[in-house]
Amino acid sequence: MLKNVDDIKRKFLPMGQKCLDNYYKAFNKDDILNFIDNVVIKGIDPMKNQRDKGIKIKLSKCSSNYC
Repeated sequence: MLKNVDDIKRKFLPMGQKCLDNYYKAFNKDDILNFIDNVVIKGIDPMKNQRDKGIKIKLSKCSSNYC
């Protein structure tokens, strides 16, 4: 479980940190409830384009044997 942004820097390699830049993070109950209410229920996802772009860039750099 991540407790704060510093946990990301300590627990993930640079590639993992970059991946997490494209996703919502929840460090407490309010963050989780906000995510469920806004993104899941209301469909408000301001990070969607960022995630899609990040995935396309990563996949375009992958070869059949290495990413």
